[in-house]
Amino acid sequence: MDLSFVTEQLDNFSTFGKAIHDLFTGFAKFAGNMNTMINGSDALTEKTSGVFEGLSSKSEA
Repeated sequence: MDLSFVTEQLDNFSTFGKAIHDLFTGFAKFAGNMNTMINGSDALTEKTSGVFEGLSSKSEA
């Protein structure tokens, strides 16, 4: 078996492993952010309604 083939497969596997790891850590951050948003939903609702008002006024213009 060619050694370069083995090292290439290991590189591919480590890249894949890193992608999976990043996906899970990213999801954990996302879940934490969602939790913060839900807990601060009063402020979020005000901001969101402001954004929608801004968007609707732009679309009417």
